[in-house]
Amino acid sequence: RLGRFAGAEVAVPLAGFAAVVAWEQLAGSAPREELVNATLFGAFFVLGIYYEDGWLGRLKASTLTVMAVACAAAGTLTALVIEPIDGKPVNELYSSHTAHLLIGGAWLFAALAVAGPVRRWAEARRLGYVGFLTQRTYTLFLWGPAANAVAVTVAKRLMPDQAAAIAVLLGLAFVVLMVMTVATGWGEDWAARRPLRLVP
Repeated sequence: RLGRFAGAEVAVPLAGFAAVVAWEQLAGSAPREELVNATLFGAFFVLGIYYEDGWLGRLKASTLTVMAVACAAAGTLTALVIEPIDGKPVNELYSSHTAHLLIGGAWLFAALAVAGPVRRWAEARRLGYVGFLTQRTYTLFLWGPAANAVAVTVAKRLMPDQAAAIAVLLGLAFVVLMVMTVATGWGEDWAARRPLRLVP
């Protein structure tokens, strides 16, 4: 749970991230990936604690929307203006650690801004699979790269046409991800001490 000073906890990984970015800019060389990941994803980890504690949930949707727009604008500006050290333009999110942080924040705050209406809509229609997938967040995150890797490999071999390959890739990645979610997602129920569920 949060300490007495809400907001101070997330300042620690953010300060570390700022130090890593400064090091990269001043030293002219990329820091170890472990340092980048620890500070970048550490900030989102702390935000997850804020969410579980209820602190983020107390923010108004309008406030979260402003935060999402601000992060998106800053992330886009960073991606368009700031270039990686090797001189190549930023053409993907991972090319800029700062853009990665900001765009990730934009998605997070945007999702939180609409979480209330989406939850009420799903509950009104008894869409059990929405809650089921919400309880499989870590499983989806862990198996997402594997599903993409399988889909890319199969699509390249079976579909030489790029447009068709993209469609097959998306569909296959979704199927692989859902299969692995059903097969292994029960581990999240066990960790959270919930009744085990294999399907919605």
